[in-house]
Amino acid sequence: QLSSVLPDLGEETTKDLIDAVIRELGQQTSWEGISGLFLGSREILLASGLHSASTDFARFMLPRGVEGLTHEEVRLRTAAGDLLGGCGHVLLKEAWESSSASLIAIIERNFELDDKQRGMQASRVVEHSFGLKKTTDLVHESEGWRNLDTTLAACVHLMNACGERVMVDANTERLISLTLRARDHPNRFMRETSLKLLTSLIDSSFKSDELSLTIGKTEELAPKVSESIAKGLEDNWSQVRYAASVCVRHLLEFSPVPVKERLYPLLIPRMCLNRHYVAEGVRLYSQETWRTVLGHRGRELLVENFAETVAYYETQCEADNHAVREAACQGFAELSTRIDEAVVIPEVKRILSALIKCFRDESWPVRDCACTASSTITVRFPKEVEATSLLPVLVDLWFTHVADNVPSVRENSAMSLADAAGAYGESHPICGTLVVRDLCRGVIHSVESQPQDSTRSLLKEDSHFGAAYKLARDNDPELHTDKTLYSCGSLAPKLRKGGCMDHGFRRNKEPWEESDGALRLWGRL
Repeated sequence: QLSSVLPDLGEETTKDLIDAVIRELGQQTSWEGISGLFLGSREILLASGLHSASTDFARFMLPRGVEGLTHEEVRLRTAAGDLLGGCGHVLLKEAWESSSASLIAIIERNFELDDKQRGMQASRVVEHSFGLKKTTDLVHESEGWRNLDTTLAACVHLMNACGERVMVDANTERLISLTLRARDHPNRFMRETSLKLLTSLIDSSFKSDELSLTIGKTEELAPKVSESIAKGLEDNWSQVRYAASVCVRHLLEFSPVPVKERLYPLLIPRMCLNRHYVAEGVRLYSQETWRTVLGHRGRELLVENFAETVAYYETQCEADNHAVREAACQGFAELSTRIDEAVVIPEVKRILSALIKCFRDESWPVRDCACTASSTITVRFPKEVEATSLLPVLVDLWFTHVADNVPSVRENSAMSLADAAGAYGESHPICGTLVVRDLCRGVIHSVESQPQDSTRSLLKEDSHFGAAYKLARDNDPELHTDKTLYSCGSLAPKLRKGGCMDHGFRRNKEPWEESDGALRLWGRL
């Protein structure tokens, strides 16, 4: 409401409002009141322009905003960061020069906390919040670093407001080093905020070079930050991955062409895979970046960096995150159909070997994608696939999954096997249509042996997924002892990667599922 009326206030009324805020700030003791005044002050500074009253007000509020960053309440610290952005809007370079040393000192102090200090601080927080005395088992990975995230975010606000002027300050180099260190932090909020700060640094470097305040600052910064951005593009958390996607777009938009060419082998594979990533925000943003930044050179750059892309996709087929393995399979299917044959053929065996691992995955969407991708490659390169000696393995996997427990896997497996058989013709001894027809005839009548009343155990022979299985084992010590700790809501590796016996659910196939899959395959044939 305040921001909506501020543009219509005269200078005198604004001065009276500023005086009232200053008086109230001296009387407030609650964090809620101080936080509200910080946020109100930011709106005043953003709306009041550069007249003398707002300049004096910004100088008055700037040290109070810095002090607020050390408060124990996170919402007040967040408001203090917003306030610093408002002060930077008015004071520009002066705001950065006056506060950067203090901000960096706060960041460095938080980095210097050792594990013992973090544990002690976490214990105090938990005891204060929950009334618990024995807290040794409740130390969360982010508690001891509670000022770090908000201080990094405050630097983002301040840098966005001050712009290119910060790049000529000596403290900025220290901040770059600390930001790169924060990018490798175990807590995902730190990694996300550090990438936002890297984006601000890239923007400021470009503007600084453009205005001739510095020479070659962007060219100097790009190689320093590229590895950190690449790690962010493959982070297990979608929010971090999205922040890295924003950062890489700014990096490639503002970097000189020679610098971009050197960075492409590192960044192109990760950018390309994220175009298939399960999180919609990451996927759509990455697709837009591919179009806007690379333009018509996307396919050309993939060809130039094809070996690096295949190698990267191969590693992602082994990722703990099942959504990443699924995206890698989709990426392989795209490479095999949209890149020139001469480029793809030398890598066919390598691609199929990676897809076969995913074909044996415990996650059915991964198996589904691997099934379709391997068939797509086989249809386009039948001779090359046969030369790899992997065709019998593929036929066995396709046919096995025709009777999979998941209907969509049965459908796509039937389609994949029929398409592959069509590529090899009638008489091929391994994957010809006659061979596949005989395989189909062998199981199409399986439903005749289906029991009248086919009950299944929901906990032992059946799938290891679903509500019944979860409820039965929620308090099983085996699930909660000596395991990797993941933050709540993360894409932890809930489903295992492939192995020789991993594919499919744990229960035996039902006879009707074999007949159902055979009918689907017969229709495709």
